[in-house]
Amino acid sequence: MEWTKGMKCWIISFINQKGGCGKSTLCMSIASAISRRHRPDGVQYKVLVASADPQGTVLRWSSAAPDDKPLPFPVINLNASGDKVHRELKKFVDNYDFILVDTPASVSTIPYSALLVSDLALMPLIPSPPDLWSSFETKPVIDNVREINEDLQVRLVINRCQSNLNVSKEILNIVDKLDMPVCHSKVSMLTAFGEAAGAGTSIYDCKYETRRAAVLQIEDLVDEVFEILGVEKEEVVNER
Repeated sequence: MEWTKGMKCWIISFINQKGGCGKSTLCMSIASAISRRHRPDGVQYKVLVASADPQGTVLRWSSAAPDDKPLPFPVINLNASGDKVHRELKKFVDNYDFILVDTPASVSTIPYSALLVSDLALMPLIPSPPDLWSSFETKPVIDNVREINEDLQVRLVINRCQSNLNVSKEILNIVDKLDMPVCHSKVSMLTAFGEAAGAGTSIYDCKYETRRAAVLQIEDLVDEVFEILGVEKEEVVNER
C-alpha cells in the first residue's frame, strides 16, 4: 500500500461483481443511519459517500435531493480514478469519521483499489441461487486484496429478502461455499428503499408507515457493522 489510513476514519466498501444486488441502496441507507449517530464527544459522525461506479447511481441519488432538504452527507465523484481510488480516498480520511465507497458491478481494478484501504467490505447478496452463484467471481478479488490489506474484514449481507426473511437451505448451502461470514442482520425488499432513491432522500424521510421496517433493519445492520469495526455501543447515540 502507498499509505497508512488514519485511525479515526473507517472505510467501508460495497462490492459484488453481480449487478442489481443493491450495493448503492445499502451504501446510501447505511450512510444515512451513521450520519444520525454521535461520536463519544457528542458530535455527529461526519460521513462521506464516494462513487467509484461509472454508473453513478449514488451521484444521481444525491443530485435528486430537494434543495431545501439535502442529504446529511456529501457524495463525491471518483468515477474517473480507476485503479487509483485508494490514492484519492487518502485526501479525505482526515476530515471524516466514515467513508462509504460504492463500487461497480464488473470485473475491474476499481473494487480491488477500494478494498486496498478499506476496513470492511460489505457484499450484498440476493437470496436466489443464480444471484449467489454469480457472486463467486468476487471472492478471488477479496482473496488477492487480503494478501496486502491483511486487516480487511468481509461480511455478506442477505439483501432484498421477501418480507418473512426466510432463507432456504439450498441458498444457505451456497452461501457456505462462499466461505465468508454472513451478517446476522438481513434486509428486506421494502418500498421505502425505492421511494428514498427516487426522491433523493434517505429512508428516514419516507412516510412513517413505509419507513419503519426499513429503518429498523438498517439500524440493526449498522449496529452489527459498528460491532465488527470495534465502535463501542455505549459511545453511540441512536436516533431512530
